[in-house]
Amino acid sequence: MALRFTVTGQLLGFCVVLASSSVWSGLATAGGLTHQQGALGLGTAHAGASATASDPATAFYNPAGMTNLQDGQIVSASATYMSLRNNFRDSNSTTATGKAMSGGDGGNFGGKATLPNLYYIYHAGDLAYGVGVSVPYAMQLSYEPTWKGRYQFTKGSFVVQEVAPSISYRINEQLSVGATLGYQSLALELGSKINNFNVCFASLKAKGLADANASAGCASQATIDGESKITGKSKGYVLGFGVLYKPRNDLNVGFNFRTASKHKVTGNVEYKNTEFFAASGVLTNSSVQGNTVMPGQGSLAVAHNHDNLTLSADVTYTAWSSFKELAYDFGDNTPTKVTELNWRNTIRAGVGAAYKVTAQVPVRFGFAFDQSPTPDAEHRVPSLPDADRKVIGLGTGYETEKYKINLGFSDVLVNNAPTVTKAATGEKLNGEYRNGNLWSVGLQFDYVL
Repeated sequence: MALRFTVTGQLLGFCVVLASSSVWSGLATAGGLTHQQGALGLGTAHAGASATASDPATAFYNPAGMTNLQDGQIVSASATYMSLRNNFRDSNSTTATGKAMSGGDGGNFGGKATLPNLYYIYHAGDLAYGVGVSVPYAMQLSYEPTWKGRYQFTKGSFVVQEVAPSISYRINEQLSVGATLGYQSLALELGSKINNFNVCFASLKAKGLADANASAGCASQATIDGESKITGKSKGYVLGFGVLYKPRNDLNVGFNFRTASKHKVTGNVEYKNTEFFAASGVLTNSSVQGNTVMPGQGSLAVAHNHDNLTLSADVTYTAWSSFKELAYDFGDNTPTKVTELNWRNTIRAGVGAAYKVTAQVPVRFGFAFDQSPTPDAEHRVPSLPDADRKVIGLGTGYETEKYKINLGFSDVLVNNAPTVTKAATGEKLNGEYRNGNLWSVGLQFDYVL
C-alpha cells in the first residue's frame, strides 16, 4: 500500500502533526501542530521571536539574530512538558444506513509529551554560527477504541525532528543577515477501525449482487471490526533566511522565512481481524509510500527596549493551503481512500513584554491569536480536529553574564468547533469538539562556555 499525502502547489503535522508548534502542530494543539523552541519564549507566547533575538533559539526563529547574542560559545538546553485535553460531544452521529451510531464520545483524546531542544552558538565579532536540535512539529491523539468516530480515526502520532546548522553575519551596526539548513526526520503512525460488514457489502454490491444477497454473503462480518495501523518515515530539508534590522539601539525589526520541506514517506500498513478479505487481495499487510510537504512560513516582528522593559510583537503567515487532502494508495487491491482537507493559509499574531525586576530577575507575559487552517465543519477530521486558539504565556528566570535559567508557562485555549465528516464506509460523525486546552511548562538553561 502506498500512503500519499497529496499536495497541490501541504501536520500537524499531528501532525501531526503533528504539529506551532505542529501533523500532527508529542502533542497537538487540538489537532494542530506544536511549534515551540525553548522554554524562555513560552513566557511571551513567542511573540516577536524573530526580532527579540535574546537566546540561542533565535537560530530557529531568525538566524540573523545570532549576532545579537553576547560574544563567546553559548550552549542552550531546554525541555517542555505539554499536556493536551480535548473532548468530543456527539450530535446524532449515524451509521451508513442512517441509524444512531453506537459507541461513546471518545473521552479525553489529548496526550502528554516532553519535547527537548538543544542549541550551540559561537559568536565572535560580526560572525556567528551554530547548530540546533529541535522538534518543530509534533502531534499525538488517542480516542477510546469504541468511540463513534472509530471508522475514521482512533489514535495516531506525528513527529518531525530537525538538526539545523545556522550562520549569521553583521553587515554593519544596523543590519545582520542569516541562513539555516535544516535536516528533518519525520515519523508517523495512524490507526483506525474498519467496518468489515460495510466493506464486504460494498464489494458485493459493486459486483451486481442484490442487497439481500450481499447482506447474506457478509453476515459473518456483522459484529467484527477490523483494525489498521499505518507507520511511515521520511527525510527532508528546509531552508531558512533571516534579516535583523536595528534602526536604533532600542529597536529591532526582524524578518524570517522558512521554505516548505518535501518528504517522501515510506513504511507499512498492518491489519487485524481482516482475514475474511484475504482471498480478494484487499486489507492485507503491505508497504506504504507517498509524499507530503511541511508548509512554508514567513514572520515579521518588532522588539522595543525601554530601560528595563522590552515590548515585542509579530505577525506570522503559514502557507497551509497547499495541504489539500490525505490520500492513501494501497499496494494490494484496496481502493484508494481520500480525505479532503482543503486547508487555508493562516495568520498568527502575538504581543509580549519582558520586564527586569532586578538585573538578574526578569518576568514575562505574552498573548497570541493563532488561526486554524481548517476551513469548516466538513473538513474538521478526527485526526486533525483543529480550531482557532488563543495563547497566554507567563515566565520568569534568573540571569547572569555566565548563565541563564528560565521557566516558562503557556496555556492554549482552543475554540469549540463543530464537525460533520464521513468515513469511507459511510458512517457520519456529527458533533462538536469542546474544551480544548493545551498547557505547557518548560525549563531552559543557557551557559556561556
